[in-house]
Amino acid sequence: MKIKRALLGHVLIFCLVMPMTQASVNFGAVDSSIEIVGNAATLNVLGSSMNVTQGTIKKEPAGVIKGNRLTFSDGIFVNDVAEIGLTADGDFDTIPEISLNGNDAVFRSEPGLVAQKIVVRGSRNRIEGQPTFQNANPITIHDQTATLSIAIQSALNKNIVLNNGILGLGSDLKLADDVQFTGSGTIFCNGNQIVFGGTSLLWTDTLLWVDAGDLILNSDIRLRTRWYFDGNATINGGDGNTIDLTNGGTLWIRQNTTLDLNGVKIRGLGSGFIVFEDTTSQLRIAGCEFIMDGNTTLTRGGIYVNGASTIVAKNNIIEFALASSLTIDGCALAYETLEFADQANVRPQQANDPGHSHIISLNGGALVKPRYDIFNFITIDISPTLTLFHYLLVSPDSRLNANADVVIFGNTHVAYFTRIDPAIEGEIVIIDPNKTLMFQNIVLRDFASTDVSFGNSASKLIFDDRVTLEIFTSELNYTWTFIGDCVLDGVGRTLTMGPNGNIFIAQGSQLTIRDITMKGLASHKLRCDTNASTIVFDGTVHLFMDNDFTMSMGKFSINGDLDLSGTFTFHYTSNQQSSLKRKSSMTIRPGTTFRYAPSVANKDLFDMQDPSAELFLNGATLATTSTGIRLRRGTLTVDRKSYLKNTGGVSDSEAIVFGDGTAINDLQIQIIPAASLQLLSGKLLYNNVN
Repeated sequence: MKIKRALLGHVLIFCLVMPMTQASVNFGAVDSSIEIVGNAATLNVLGSSMNVTQGTIKKEPAGVIKGNRLTFSDGIFVNDVAEIGLTADGDFDTIPEISLNGNDAVFRSEPGLVAQKIVVRGSRNRIEGQPTFQNANPITIHDQTATLSIAIQSALNKNIVLNNGILGLGSDLKLADDVQFTGSGTIFCNGNQIVFGGTSLLWTDTLLWVDAGDLILNSDIRLRTRWYFDGNATINGGDGNTIDLTNGGTLWIRQNTTLDLNGVKIRGLGSGFIVFEDTTSQLRIAGCEFIMDGNTTLTRGGIYVNGASTIVAKNNIIEFALASSLTIDGCALAYETLEFADQANVRPQQANDPGHSHIISLNGGALVKPRYDIFNFITIDISPTLTLFHYLLVSPDSRLNANADVVIFGNTHVAYFTRIDPAIEGEIVIIDPNKTLMFQNIVLRDFASTDVSFGNSASKLIFDDRVTLEIFTSELNYTWTFIGDCVLDGVGRTLTMGPNGNIFIAQGSQLTIRDITMKGLASHKLRCDTNASTIVFDGTVHLFMDNDFTMSMGKFSINGDLDLSGTFTFHYTSNQQSSLKRKSSMTIRPGTTFRYAPSVANKDLFDMQDPSAELFLNGATLATTSTGIRLRRGTLTVDRKSYLKNTGGVSDSEAIVFGDGTAINDLQIQIIPAASLQLLSGKLLYNNVN
């Protein structure tokens, strides 16, 4: 073991603790250190504890720390995998533990693995940084008197046991798969976002969500307890996910609180409950589906429908009585009875509500029982065009069979695609050998790629002009062809590009890709036929590459938030100008490369409309050929270690350029604290005026 003063270049863990009466080592500065580096070198703390004030304890893998606790005050603990800044107590003996004991105790980790378990006691504790917790134990809030604030940039990969204590969010929080909050307690979201993991979990402990700005579901939630909401909150269904209330799950909306549900399925309404605490409690819904399994009567509070939604009532009744109301604003709320007879399942009926005090229509909003064109196995073999005058229902009981080349002209109507178990029921759209099925001017709702059966490789499915395709989560293993002006709307769901899956945008056509997660992107699986084809990324779009992806024709426009992930390269080789619109962003995630390599020598084919257009390198690489690229007008944001590559660039004319020498076109550059932007090759020319 050696004691020295040195500047250490490691991952840091910081802990902050209250001054203690035990003996301490005066380090003088954080770069002063005690290092346990030799084989079996041992630091044995014999006193009640050892105080480390503004110094560093470094333990290499072969070193040992034993005995009593180390107490850090603005100190650093460094092991072989992480550097942690602490104001806390640390036990590094047989059961490694870090205790946050309140009074502004802080645990801060730079990227790395944390072997110690975390126990929180008292008030005013904080965890921050980018830790990955390696210990099998959850983070534990000791009891109802303890509070913890968490503000980490990495995904939280351990459960937090609340034990009736309080958790506060200092920033957005992403939960890894299989991670949840247990032990009951209160979560102060402070308007921040929580992104749930991708594994369906059973939640059994009572939670109070306070000011839950945005809860984003990436899997189904099975709720066997009460979730209370206090202060305005939003739940986004993400991938069309479900909150299952079956067997007593409850969403409880407190007074003066509004809960927004967007694209969420609520299952089990009847055996589970939505409770409105008083008349000031409100539920606002858009793009939601409620599946009932029992009668429900509401007596206070209000449901406000501001986006088309559906109640699958079956043979159950939902009634608005006493001080409760249903308001439908500028959209349709449909109720379905499926195989059961219509009983006016949403009540009261108009005759019993002459003053419209319970069911209220605004701006043309309406409660409807959809009228469907229902066919018993449609066989289209005579007329080349089928024009719809009502909704169309395609299901295992009313399949669509095209045994001739045919166009279904929707006349702006909706075709609903329903299935329970595709593995048993089989495809519900059948296209015979050598035939083409074409949709026009129609909304295809809950359409799954696996709904379609092809007679042979010459059978085709085409979406031809003014088609909105609202997908159901599935894997695409054939080609979707889009002609004219069409929309591929994920409704927050996931489309996986299988080995034979392709999306093709025809000449002169535009495909808007909206609110979708697309996985398996590689090669030319999403492609434009010619340079006269356009892809518009609208809303929130996540593209996950599982190999290099190339866009060699056409152009793209980002009108929302485009997120690129996967340790591969997006090659942009088209000679057309693509654009990043105002108040939009293109985020490139860790390990991902965007390579600008147009087929013509033009460095201005990526246009940023104004400073609100953001290119975000988050541990990513922006690469170019000797053509270079010129970024102007927008904002370049850099986080983590990000990189620039200008392969072959040897002169200013071949460089990556920031700005164009005109003040109005200056590129705004933001580098997040502790982040870096490294030029790995070629030239970087800074040409901003201001």
